[in-house]
Amino acid sequence: MPDAGQRPRPALPPGTETSAAAGEGAAAAPANVNVSVSGISQVGAQPAGRSNGLAVAGFVCSLVALVMFWVPGLNFILWVLGIVFSAIGLSAARRHAAPHRGLAIAGLVIALVPGTLLLLVVFAVVIAAA
Repeated sequence: MPDAGQRPRPALPPGTETSAAAGEGAAAAPANVNVSVSGISQVGAQPAGRSNGLAVAGFVCSLVALVMFWVPGLNFILWVLGIVFSAIGLSAARRHAAPHRGLAIAGLVIALVPGTLLLLVVFAVVIAAA
């Protein structure tokens, strides 16, 4: 029974719990809603989990190397970084069940294209100079 001056608590919907941290009489959010400090809720938001940043970095480096294949110095650096990061990201995805395995594979495949184009440009320059 509420004290005089207090309103009765509303019934809680199924799947909710009360939280002592939220204050007396306050209901917590349902289990599938994350409420931030600002009060904005995100339904179905996933908690921060494992990440595979090297796979993403390898994919991005490979894509930029593909677009910038006509700049030999930059292309070579991005090509090597794309292969290295993608290989490490693929290894991490296999070993630790990290996400973005597909990005690591795509980064390795895409890195072959600018690498081949780089070798063709260097070969053409050497032949033209001879």
